[in-house]
Amino acid sequence: MSSQQRSFNRGPRSCYKCGQVGHIAAACEQSERLCYNCHQAGHESNDCPEPKSKNAGVNCFKCGGPNHYARDCKSSGDAKTCYNCGKVGHIARDCTSSS
Repeated sequence: MSSQQRSFNRGPRSCYKCGQVGHIAAACEQSERLCYNCHQAGHESNDCPEPKSKNAGVNCFKCGGPNHYARDCKSSGDAKTCYNCGKVGHIARDCTSSS
């Protein structure tokens, strides 16, 4: 696998604690970690009472939403999400973030 493929497959960085794009767990203001499957607080994904999502833990590159891929995204518009910083409005080659 080339370094370009590895970089693309990594996608935007998202917080492991709350699942949001744009910051990492160390900088997260969420007091409790969320379940990767249902995105609710109070339990881990292996104890989740909801049916397991086949895309649990996946973030969409188009809208930044959880549990789906860009190809399946229902979001309207052509919002560009940066693969480097995860912010909407520009792409990685134009990113000014040092992250």
